[in-house]
Amino acid sequence: MLLRTHIRHPLTDLTLFAALDKQAKPVLVGILFGIHKKLHDRASCLVEGPFPPLMGLRLLLARFLDGKAKSLSGVSLELAGFSNFQKRVLQTARSIQWGSTVSYSDLARMSGHPTAVRAVASVMRNNDFPLVVPCHRIVRKDGSIGGFMGKTTGECVELKRKLLEREKIM
Repeated sequence: MLLRTHIRHPLTDLTLFAALDKQAKPVLVGILFGIHKKLHDRASCLVEGPFPPLMGLRLLLARFLDGKAKSLSGVSLELAGFSNFQKRVLQTARSIQWGSTVSYSDLARMSGHPTAVRAVASVMRNNDFPLVVPCHRIVRKDGSIGGFMGKTTGECVELKRKLLEREKIM
């Protein structure tokens, strides 16, 4: 069973998708921004509501968006179905600390695949765990902001700019 809940925040609305592990703790399956319209692969098995096990996760993400929580490293992710390469890139990107950025080529090198810059960028473009896997902290080699969530202009890139401003990077 996949649980879905929403967070309304002045910066952006979020939809969280999570499953519960054997201890009834949430395991994040995905996050969608209000402006990001793709449907989740497992949408047919959704149950929606303000589930008590998800309340802590909702609060943590809201505090992150407020700039009060600086780490989401304690959030468990459902990585079944991801290739070893994708897992490695996501885990490496997850290690990028609040208030810092790396380039796509840096991320490729850090994840052990220095020549796979385009493949690394593709993993980030299709990141199911934005914020928790902080793809907003990945910028172009020249230091410019680059794209966000598969877009190079518009609301998505503006959200990336706002997230980086919250972290005092921009």
